[in-house]
Amino acid sequence: ELLLMFHKICDGVAYAHQRGVIHRDLKPANIIVQRESSRSDGDSASGVPDVKILDFGLARITDADLAQVSVDTDAGRIQGSVPYMSPEQVRGNPDEIDARTDVYSLGVILYELLTRRLPYELTNRSLNEAARIICEQPPAELGTLTGGSKRLDRDLRTIVFKALEKEP
Repeated sequence: ELLLMFHKICDGVAYAHQRGVIHRDLKPANIIVQRESSRSDGDSASGVPDVKILDFGLARITDADLAQVSVDTDAGRIQGSVPYMSPEQVRGNPDEIDARTDVYSLGVILYELLTRRLPYELTNRSLNEAARIICEQPPAELGTLTGGSKRLDRDLRTIVFKALEKEP
């Protein structure tokens, strides 16, 4: 159920990307899970809840003429939630931010869905130290599924670690 729900989140992000919108602040707090579905498209019958992606307040339109406004106003500023930021985003250079930034955040969300913890321990770290960790250290090993002894599928591990690559 978690993977099917995550697939819906990815579909929503892909929909935004196809329309030239980069979210830039994907995190669990910006995703609502709706257990009760008002739709009759068959998904609710499968038991997979609907999801809604919220808070496009940091989103950026990727069209060249509109992106220039964002670049001019955001240069050198770090915006978003640090534990879910990609290395290029935490460096604060808006020229490096594109759809792959959202893919990285999706990787952090998937990691957290599977393990109930973040890939990096950033608690009580300064912004500079957190940025260094995100940019330089490998994520913690996935280990086992949430609280169990069952190892994660090799393909799933590959997907998570590919999304968490340091280079976009």
